[in-house]
This record gives sequence, structure tokens and C-alpha cells, in this order.
Amino acid sequence: MFDFGQIPTWLRRATWDWKIVRRMRSKKSLSKLPSRVPVLGLADWLKESLGEEVVQADDRRFVFPYSNDAVSSALFAFFITALFSLVFLYLVFISYDGIMYDLSVNEASWHSLSVSFLLLAVQVLCFFVFSYSFLIAFSAIFRVIRRLFGNYPRLSLVFDRERGVVFLPPIGLGGYDEVPWESLVVVNFHMPKMYGGAFKVIKAFRPSDLRLITLNEDFPDEAMAFYSWYMDRSKPLPPDEVFDPYRERDEERRL
Repeated sequence: MFDFGQIPTWLRRATWDWKIVRRMRSKKSLSKLPSRVPVLGLADWLKESLGEEVVQADDRRFVFPYSNDAVSSALFAFFITALFSLVFLYLVFISYDGIMYDLSVNEASWHSLSVSFLLLAVQVLCFFVFSYSFLIAFSAIFRVIRRLFGNYPRLSLVFDRERGVVFLPPIGLGGYDEVPWESLVVVNFHMPKMYGGAFKVIKAFRPSDLRLITLNEDFPDEAMAFYSWYMDRSKPLPPDEVFDPYRERDEERRL
């Protein structure tokens, strides 16, 4: 889902400092990891949530497809574009009618001028949101087109246990960000539900552009606990049957 965290880099750098940001480390997990994640086995869980098998799950890497839902991102961005463009045009007509009226009666008061300047400021804001949301929509649609009709690889989230790094996929255009696990910054988000309330989502920052990558939105606490366990090389592999063939090799490496 498109979110307003995808704002320009200079504005993100100025505003995100006051947000409550939790730095996740492998030795400090969010919650106790159950014997299975969360109830099913790991492979079954990902198949249930993503509709596909895990790309790679062994003692070196944990890789699964990244579902960034570019289509809904583009549609939502186009909706925001249309909404703010209509507001922009409406304010232009209002301010134009007000100025023409003041000129016709030759009584341009401070009140009318202040309202006109206020409308102008709102117009500039609407134009900014309109332009940036259009760029977001174009970027998302361009990625969908390249994926459907071009030789463009499927995006994945990669947890490299062997090297202790995480590869975060791009949003729109661009390449992967390689982030050390100890430096990965994870934020808790509460996204609104269509029928009321909110659900928790965990997102990670891409250091290159500070965009937000969704790590999990189905079982965020359990998933973060699993990621923390898996990326801690001092611990054995998490208790799941998909890792059983690699436990002996991982044990030899750790010893």
C-alpha cells in the first residue's frame, strides 16, 4: 500500500528524527519466538501469506519474494493526484473570482487579500502533492510494465545470515540497498483498516533514499522475532523443518 512515508528525501531527513524509531539488533528480539512461525511451519506460513514457496531458506540465506503491491500503490497515487488537482483548480477559480470582484468594486480590503494569499499557499501545497504523487504513480506503473512485459527480475527480501547483512529491494526504480543487520532501522507502523481500527506493520528504512520497505504485515512481532533469531549467528537455526537439512553444517560452522 502506498503511504505518506514516501516523501522527498530532504523532507524525510528533517522530519523523521523526531519519530520513535527502534533499532533492532539480533540479540534483542521483539517477542519470544514460538516453536513455529506463527502457527504453521515457516514454508507453509510464507506460502499462505505470499502464495509462493520460499526462494531460499538454509544456513546461509533466507530469501522470499517481496510483495510491494505496485499496482495498488500506483492506483492510490493516481487517486491522490486527481484529488489534489481538483482541489488546486477549485482554489484557483475561487481566488480568481475573489480578486476580480475586489477589482470590480475597487475595495480590496486586508481581509480579502489575506484570504487570497492563504488560498495561494494552499494551491502551492496542492500542486506539490499533485506533482509528487504523480511521480510515485508513474514509477510504480513503470515497474509493473517492466515486470510484465520485460526481462525484469522479481524483487525479493534477502536476509544474509552468513554475511550479517540485509538486502532491501527498491521502491519504483533503483537497486537493492545492502544494510548490515546491526544497523538496520525498523519502525512500527499502524495502518488503518477499511472497517475501522488499525493493524501493525513493520517497515525498514533504506539508507540510500530513506524509503520504507515493509518487512511483514501479517504477523509482525513473530516475524521480527524470527528475523532476529535467524540473523544471530551465535544461535542455532530457528526451529522449523525447512532448516533441518542444514543444522549439522550450521553447527559445525558455529563450533
